[in-house]
Amino acid sequence: MMVELRGTALLATITTLTSLGFLMIGYDNGLLVGLVNNDALNKTFNTPGQTMIGTIVSIFDVGAFHGAVATSFLARSSANDE
Repeated sequence: MMVELRGTALLATITTLTSLGFLMIGYDNGLLVGLVNNDALNKTFNTPGQTMIGTIVSIFDVGAFHGAVATSFLARSSANDE
């Protein structure tokens, strides 16, 4: 059974979910700042330069994007199964 939202309920739902998405982006940025400044990362990669740090952050972002896309397809297909 799917709930059909309209009007104020739809607006509130979209606003809430969008706000949570931006909250997660902020959390991820904070996580990456902690990772890049971590002593273990500097020891593992022999104090990486800006290019290596950019590559690490880019790989993280690409992985997050692919995870989000895969989740949307999985959620849609599981919702259609019911």
